[in-house]
Amino acid sequence: MPSYTDPNGCNGSPKGKEKRLSDMGYSKTDVAILTIARLYFLTFSDPCSHAWMRAATVAGASFGQPDGAAIAAKVLDAVNALRAARSTAFEFSSPECPGCSQILCEAERQFMALYHALAQGEQSSAHGHAMLLCEGGNSAHLMAALRALYDQIYAPRPTMV
Repeated sequence: MPSYTDPNGCNGSPKGKEKRLSDMGYSKTDVAILTIARLYFLTFSDPCSHAWMRAATVAGASFGQPDGAAIAAKVLDAVNALRAARSTAFEFSSPECPGCSQILCEAERQFMALYHALAQGEQSSAHGHAMLLCEGGNSAHLMAALRALYDQIYAPRPTMV
């Protein structure tokens, strides 16, 4: 058990369908994407948090510049596409709590599973995750945004000679 307990009683232990982030086998890139997305989710749920500024900082630290800024923008595109497609709030773990940030809730797991399915070309799986995430709404923009994010990170870059 983690030794951290926040004032709200979080001790970093998963409940129900939640998973420990460390058990998911995510790469450093995956964790950075999730953290950036969480910071944008926090920005929209609590605008006074100004978490979008930390999202830019995490992106820059994780991917360097100018890639970090472009990747942060692509994550924001995905978050906005998700927000537009859903009729209910998106559940996410707080990126600011040391305990909560180590927990992956079900909606976040679906978000990352959709990203991975698109990256691996598993269209059927991607559509299933997207339908759940978008609550049956139009998922095309979310899928396009996450594919663009993947391309931004992994597309070959021209080399200078």
